[in-house]
Amino acid sequence: MVTTWRLPSEIISLSHAKTWGVAIREWELDYIEKLDPGEESETCLCGHAPIRELCHIINTQTSARTIVGNHCILRFDRDDPGHEVLGVAAKIFQACNRILKDPLVSANEELIDYALKKSVFTEANAEFYKDVRLKRNLTSAQADYKENLNNQLLYSIILSAKAAFLKLKENSNRTAGPKLIEYAFTKGILNEKAKAFYLQIWNRSNASLTQSQRNYKYSLNRRIIQRIRVEDFAIDRREDSFDALPPKEPSAHESSSSAFQPYSQLPPVEKSSSSTSFSPFTQPSSLSSASSSSGSGFRNDELFASLISVRASTNPSSTSFCDSILHATPSPFLLEPHLSAFSHSPTLENSSAKKRKREESIF
Repeated sequence: MVTTWRLPSEIISLSHAKTWGVAIREWELDYIEKLDPGEESETCLCGHAPIRELCHIINTQTSARTIVGNHCILRFDRDDPGHEVLGVAAKIFQACNRILKDPLVSANEELIDYALKKSVFTEANAEFYKDVRLKRNLTSAQADYKENLNNQLLYSIILSAKAAFLKLKENSNRTAGPKLIEYAFTKGILNEKAKAFYLQIWNRSNASLTQSQRNYKYSLNRRIIQRIRVEDFAIDRREDSFDALPPKEPSAHESSSSAFQPYSQLPPVEKSSSSTSFSPFTQPSSLSSASSSSGSGFRNDELFASLISVRASTNPSSTSFCDSILHATPSPFLLEPHLSAFSHSPTLENSSAKKRKREESIF
């Protein structure tokens, strides 16, 4: 091992044990991330910068976290304890990079096992993939299913929220991916119902969705594209920098899963149905205020709602105006406290009932 290489000494300094062989075994791979050229780069624990293939590792005894570049993982000799503990990360990156270049190639065993461990794959997904991984002649259905699973691997494991956002901006018909969906939810851009819907269908092809589901997915994509700026990701990355700090406590409106943790999804080739079940979420009491304070709601919420109240007081029968506002508003709950003048209007009640019925039919 090269003595000028700082990584071993830095890991020891963050560990309970003070010898390399014991200290490195306190750590394990948490997740990996590949940054696009347009994203702000990171610095490896060894001091090397910039790095774009990130291995986020966690100490199982202290819960300390830090980032190690894949270039450092590749430097471990095969008989080094570092290779034993973290060497799998290099193989996962190798497989993901191959799939990024060609979505039809197969993942390796390490990537499949990692996807199963992180609940990106179900047991059935992993069993199917291992069965067809080395086969050259697949049926059309098998090839499509494998390609969907490859897409699931990329968006759940290696692509950051920003990388998914940039791909979505290039083509709004693409999927947002779980990391970007979670990011949009934490920013108040997607509500719980929209998040639950998207997490159920994100890895399914557009052809497998009903027309109403496709339309709803496209509307959520447009909302994400319009209300997120590329610069926001750089700010959040600096705010959420690990630097071997204890795990960040989740905010009130974050789900129990980390924004960077993958989800167990429905099989991509399943046909959609109107009785799709969704994961339960707790209604966040601070969602409205969080949306406004983070800049993700209307820029002039109070003024906007006041105008509606004035319209209500001067012309209580103008329900079409109110209804058009509700349909145009990504976050209708921001306006609810200001619409009491319309609460007993039969026309508005009928209109709202029709809107709820349309939304429920999507799910």
